Amino acid sequence: MRTEYLPYLLEIDSRHSISAAAQELFLSQTTLSNIVKKTEEELGFPLFTRTHSGVTPTEEGKQALDLIWEINSRYEQILRLKDHSVQAQSVSILLSPSVYASLALPLNEAFLSADPNGNLEYRTENGEDISGLIIKGDAGIGLTYFSRNDLESTKLVASKYQIDLEVLMSDTLYALMNTDNPLAKQPAISADDLSGIPMAMLPHFKNAENQPVHLLYSDRNNQIMTFPSVSLICQAVLHSDMVAILPGYAIRGKAGPSLAQVPLLFPDHNYEIYLCLLHRSKNNMSWHEKTAVQCIRRQCA
Repeated sequence: MRTEYLPYLLEIDSRHSISAAAQELFLSQTTLSNIVKKTEEELGFPLFTRTHSGVTPTEEGKQALDLIWEINSRYEQILRLKDHSVQAQSVSILLSPSVYASLALPLNEAFLSADPNGNLEYRTENGEDISGLIIKGDAGIGLTYFSRNDLESTKLVASKYQIDLEVLMSDTLYALMNTDNPLAKQPAISADDLSGIPMAMLPHFKNAENQPVHLLYSDRNNQIMTFPSVSLICQAVLHSDMVAILPGYAIRGKAGPSLAQVPLLFPDHNYEIYLCLLHRSKNNMSWHEKTAVQCIRRQCA
């Protein structure tokens, strides 16, 4: 297998589309399809299954792509040995508080495994500020949530500044509460169920008046307390009768036996939120930044 094909296969995997990967790589779709075909013939099994919306890895393909990612990372490290600038270069990543709690530690471990000479510098910022900070050049990479409407408008603005915006996953909001709260036994709860209940939120969720989340507490006599981190919110809920509003990814693995998470219902709103990755265009990223982006995609897959 030719080593120059490795990043092509990884690009297809990350974008779930041969045509989108070809556009990013400045190749024709026919050329990239032929590369996939030749690689699959050499391996003796298909890497991808074609679907109506793109491609997805086969079971054998998933295992092969994990190895390809590792081989490509090591190969690029070898090429960089001649470059003295590789020493201890830092990658600045902006994270909204709802993302930081679940991503920072596993991402750091994955990144150091792939890039022992690199270093991640995290900054937490309000989610709605991250896209603007990336555009201004304060950092090369950022992760935050967008609603469907905000996602489309931000994509348009970002593209003008050669900033890529990728949707990593769709998510929804949950109410986090003590397991002895009567609401914890319900399969789902609505805004009316939360009327009058003290609520804990991250600051940018409380201030998001243009988002459906605002329906959960506006005009319902809720006392709202804001906390700068998910960890503090979990502590506040654990030791009081408060209910927290958080995305599913933010509370992944954090509920524990004493906390329950219940999906929220939004009448007349099909409300999904999207965890998104923003970064400079591929040609404007350092090798360390490209490695960090690859690690982020795999952590959020």
